[in-house]
Order: sequence, then structure tokens, then C-alpha cells
Amino acid sequence: MRVHGATYRLVLYWLCGLLLLATVRATILDSFQSDLSAYLPGFADLLPRPVYAWIAADSQQSGTGPAANHNQTRTIRENAHIEQGQYARTESESIDPEPIESDSIDPKPIDSKPIDTEPIESNMDSDVEASVPLLQTGTPDANRLHLFYKRLAQLDQGEQTVVRVLHYGDSVLWGDNVTRRIKANLQERFGDGGRGLVNVVDDPAIALVDHTNQTERHAFRRHSIPLEWFSMQPLPYPGFTGYTWEALQPEAISIHHAPDNVAAWRHIRVIVRALPGSNTHTHRKSENAAVTLHAPDTNPVLYREKNVALENRDCALVEFRTPPVRHIEVAAPGATGLIDGIVFESRRGLSYSAVIRMSMHLAWLSAIPFEQRACGLRAYNPDLLIFQFGINESYSLQSRVPGFDLDVYERQLRRVLSETRRALPDTPILIIGPYERLAQTHMGLSEPDEHRSVRRIQERVAADLGLAFFDAYRALGGPGSMRRLVAEGRSHTDYTHITVGGGNILADRFSSAVLDDYARFRDPDANQQATSAPVEQQDRQSDFLPPALHGVARFLNQSIMPGTGATAIQFNSRAFAYFLLTVVLGAVWLLRFPRLRLPFLVLASFYFYASWKIWPLFLIIGSTVVDYFCAQGIAHSRERIVTATSPGHVQRTSATDTPSRFTVGTQGTVYLLISLGANLGLLFFFKYFDFAAESLNALFKTSGSDAPLSTLDLLLPVGISFYTFQTLSYTID
Repeated sequence: MRVHGATYRLVLYWLCGLLLLATVRATILDSFQSDLSAYLPGFADLLPRPVYAWIAADSQQSGTGPAANHNQTRTIRENAHIEQGQYARTESESIDPEPIESDSIDPKPIDSKPIDTEPIESNMDSDVEASVPLLQTGTPDANRLHLFYKRLAQLDQGEQTVVRVLHYGDSVLWGDNVTRRIKANLQERFGDGGRGLVNVVDDPAIALVDHTNQTERHAFRRHSIPLEWFSMQPLPYPGFTGYTWEALQPEAISIHHAPDNVAAWRHIRVIVRALPGSNTHTHRKSENAAVTLHAPDTNPVLYREKNVALENRDCALVEFRTPPVRHIEVAAPGATGLIDGIVFESRRGLSYSAVIRMSMHLAWLSAIPFEQRACGLRAYNPDLLIFQFGINESYSLQSRVPGFDLDVYERQLRRVLSETRRALPDTPILIIGPYERLAQTHMGLSEPDEHRSVRRIQERVAADLGLAFFDAYRALGGPGSMRRLVAEGRSHTDYTHITVGGGNILADRFSSAVLDDYARFRDPDANQQATSAPVEQQDRQSDFLPPALHGVARFLNQSIMPGTGATAIQFNSRAFAYFLLTVVLGAVWLLRFPRLRLPFLVLASFYFYASWKIWPLFLIIGSTVVDYFCAQGIAHSRERIVTATSPGHVQRTSATDTPSRFTVGTQGTVYLLISLGANLGLLFFFKYFDFAAESLNALFKTSGSDAPLSTLDLLLPVGISFYTFQTLSYTID
């Protein structure tokens, strides 16, 4: 039995050691993607040569590790040169606008203040960056944005006009991210032309800054494009933005306010459309519908009504000219029509409209019948149309959705862009390509091939159709940029969606590229040096938070390895399987050593939690230490109470103490309140601070004041609510 027992223990030790080594190996493989050797100098020298060779060999085979990163970088650079030549040839064969006469606009000096910039690290080949501009607009003699630039020149020449930009995008624009900053940059240069196109009813995802929408949701029904549309019949309801609103009651009104920091409205336009009939290709015949405009804050009160004939009409534009107003109520055309959008504009300047459509493909706009979509686009009449999609398309491709591949995607993209060009032949179109997105692949956390393909297809299609293209991938730094953005708190830890800080960088670089190109268009001989550098300006809104608090927020958003964005252990990864087996076998083996088993499980749990980010581990440790000493204080105070109230024995802590002063729970409550304050304070700060700040800002905006607080956009520690209430239950019990 002793021989068998010794053999059993030897086999168990061998298995534990093998699993432990495999766990470390898998973890190192993941870390090599972040170049752990650069973070810890001499790390390779700490490993035995056979072990390092074993790890390095596997990392090269799996496409990770230092050697693989070097090869991958070289491949990216070679591909970039090849693609550059391909696109140059395609560009020469593309359909460009007619050449522009040099004397079409009388040039005048342009007061083009460069946007303050700060450099960010770029991993792109410097030759590629120098030869291919971020904003590709064709040749100087046939600039693809020349019609838009002509309209901007009219503003520079003092004309009383409004230049309209319509920017479509997916969840990258959530909460008016990116677009809010582009709007501010361009309006600072050309004047505030108004909020532009707004929704009849808002929700948090599509709400716009510098605008307050107080419309009650129950008053309207929203019709939209269903998600995951790949082969759907034409949709009779949604309008040109992918949304439309139907009034559910005759007295339904849409209420809108302009804050004091923006220009007052003078021109209100309402785009309405007939309700579809039973046949999706026809419209119900109806009598004239009334659209009313009410401005209760004017003196005298402004009330106007216009009738519009919706009979057999796809859509109609109802326009109102008003004195300067900041509070408008628009009444719907009742049960006879739909509202596709409301437009608020000032007297002159640039109007920047953001159309935010979460989880949608750009090509899904083709589900809206062409004439139905074209009518709305023509009614709005933009001077520049921007499309910023790609994240959802690459995710669908990566998920292997049946019937959807790269060829299908490219055909759909060409179709929707060609239809848009046909609907608005005189409106320039600009594509903003997707920046880097990381996901778990066979190579670990890396950019999926499908995402790179989507970016290349968008650039190629833009060149073929004569559209402008802005390379957001290179604007944010190229390969490796997403890890850096996450580490700096400028992107969320899904490695997909940039935060407001990241959105400001992208917006500033885009704005600089447009302003530089416009300056060259106005004065081709100036040969001005581009100022489009990656930037992050200070937020323009007033902010009463101390700068140190923002510094703490940025530190808390740092990754476990600064500048690299190391990956957490994923539940479906090989590393987690090894880790779990090691912990289980180790816990079983340590049953005979109870004093070692508990520390082993605690340390294993801490290691697992710290594999995501290391700083949340200190929150758990801090809560544990606070509650431990609070529990000790509660226990000590109760012991004193019990001793003081025991029969026949009275213990006084001072000469003046009497038994009547020892009230049960008095001193223990102090420690309990300390525990509650510390734990709930941390929970509020990380989970509810931004929510409270946004709620207060909304309250201030309602009263017409500027938003006093800015959000910190903190990363939410995993499981913070769970362990907070678990540790609180210890002191409460």
C-alpha cells in the first residue's frame, strides 16, 4: 500500500507540475502578444533555455511572440506598399468629378487656425504615411469634395447661408461621440449653423449633445430597420435615416430646446411622409395634413400651421421661418402621416447632423425602397454626406453568418453607395474607414482578418466610385493602436468602442485633415504643411471637477501592463482550462494541509482577477482590510459590553463610566458605518458617478444652464457589486 500510495502521490505531483507549467506557458503566450519582454527587461534571461525555446517555438507557430510580431509587422508594411500601388491604379480609373476651373472661386486669405495637437505613437511605416494622406480626395484638379468646399467658401465670403453635413454611423458614434467634437471644431471655424437633423424621440444611444429633446416616448411609435437584415423584403415604414416616427395620438407633440451656448434657431424644417397603405408599394390616399409649430417662449407667442398634401406622395418638406427661438414644439400630422426628421438651423454657419444607428450595417439602408430614401435625402439636401460603418460588418463576417461573406458585403456596399450617389448626384460622399478592432482569434487577442478586409474593401469601393476616404486606422496609430488606447483609457476594454477621449482624438485629426484639404483647395499654390496630427484637446464644456480626479480616472483605466493592454484569462481559452485544473487538483491535494489550502485558493483567485487588470485587485484587498478591522472593532466593543453587563461584574473604562453608559451596539455602529461608507462609496464612484453626473447635467440643461460636470468614463471593475455586498454582509451580520 505504501508503494501504491507513493506512486499515487508521485503521479499527482507530476500532473500538478505539468499543469502549472502549461498554465504559465499559456499565460506567457498571451503576454507575448503585448511584448512582455519589453515590459520586463531581461525576462527571457530568467527562463531556462529549453523552456524559453519551447515557448518561443510555439509562439512563432501560433503567430504570437516577439519573432512573430516582427514578421507580422514586416508583412503589414509590405502589404501596405502593395495596396498603395493597387489603389493608385484604381484611383486613376475611378469616376471623378469634372475638373475644377481655377478661377471658379476668388481666393482670399483664410484664417485657418490649426487645431491644437499632441502627437500619438504610430506604428505605421513612415513611407506609407508620407505617400498616402489620411484624407484621400483625388487629385487637386478633381477634388472629390470640391462642391462641399465651394459651399464652405461661401461662408468665408460672408454669405448668409447654412452648409449642411449629414454623418451616418454605428455604435462608434454612441451618445454623439466623435461627431460632437467634429461639429465643435468645424463650427468654431465656419460658424454655428444649428443642431441640424434631430430625432423626433430620443433615447440614450442616439441622443445628441447641445440639444434637449423632451418628447414623451409614449406619444410616438418608432419604425426602424430590424437588426441582422441580410435578405429582407423592402420596408415601407423607415425613412432615409433608417427611422421614422408615427404619432399615436392626435395631440402628440415633439418638444425641443436649444441651450444658451449654441445659436438660436431661425429655420425649422419638418420632413413628413404619407402612411403606407396595405400594399407596400402604394400609399394610402389622405386629405391634407396639418403640421403646426409652437414657440411658447416668444413674445408674442409664436404659433404657425401649414397644410401639406400627402396624397400619393413619398415625402414632403414643411418649412418655417421664425425669429430667434430656443424652445419649439412641433405637432405631428396626426393619423395621416409619418415624421422622418426635424431640422433646426440658425441664420448662417455650418450645421452638423449625426445619425446614430446602433448594431446596423451601412448596406441595410437598402432595405428602404430607393424612392422612399431618395425623397428624404433630397428634402434634407446635405452638402456633404459621411458614412462611418464597418464594426458590425466585420463582426458578422467573423461570426460566419450564413449567406454573408466578403463578396456579398462588397456588392451590398457598392449598391447602397451607388444608390445614394444617384439620389444626390451633386452631394460629395465621404467614407470614414474603421479603426483597429481586436478580438479573440486563433492568434489570441488580435485584429481579425475580416476587419482588415472590410477596411480595404471600403477604401477600394470609395476609389472606384469617386468618393472621398478618411483612414481612421492610420489616424489613430495603425497596428497596435487599440492596445494603447485601452491602456490610456481612450477605448473600452472590449477593444472595439473608443471612449470620449478616443473619439476626440479621431475627431480632431479628421477635422484637421478636412481643414487642411480645404485650405489647399482655396489656395493650391500655398503648399501648406498639413497640421492633421493626432490630438486630444481639453473638453470645451465647463467642468468643476478637480484635474486630479481626471488624473485618477486615467490611472485607473491603465492596463495591467502599461501601454500594452494585456489580456484577461478568457473562460473559453486554453489558459483558463489549465488554470482551473491546476487549482482543482491543488485544492484537492492541500486538503491534508488546511492552513495552506485557504491561502492557496485566495492567491489563485487574486491571480485570476488580476489577469484582467491589476488595480481592481487592490479594491478587493482594501475592502477586505477595512471590513476586517471594522469587524474586529465591532467584536471588541461587544466584548466590552458583555463584560460590563455580566452579573456581579462591572468593568469601567474610566473613573466616570457607569454600567448604564454601555448601550448595546453604540460603539459597534460606528465601525459598521465606516464599513458601509467605504464600500458603498467605492461602488458609487465606479458604478454610479457617471450616471449621477449625466443626470445632473440633464437637469441643468433643462433649466437652460450649461452642464457643470464631465463624466470620468471609468472602467467598471468586474463583479464590484457582488463582492461589495458580500463583504458588507460580513460586517452587517
